[in-house]
Amino acid sequence: MLTRFEIQAGQDGTNLLAIVDKTNGLVAVVGDVRLYGLDWEEADDLVDLLNLLYLEQKSATVQQRTVSPDIDSAPEEVRNALS
Repeated sequence: MLTRFEIQAGQDGTNLLAIVDKTNGLVAVVGDVRLYGLDWEEADDLVDLLNLLYLEQKSATVQQRTVSPDIDSAPEEVRNALS
């Protein structure tokens, strides 16, 4: 499964965890909340949710790109070439 987010151990020497964005190596942020200082259950639930939302967004983008463009919005020379 394609994932963007992963769980990493906190760097403060405790057992607390962080959710990290693998594209940039930074702690993930939702709204104004940085996702660190989490216990295992919280981190596991959040990483699953974030990766699911990421996959849904990516899927929606791919589906949107595969929709045929409206011929009426094409430049006139393109419409003429297609008719």
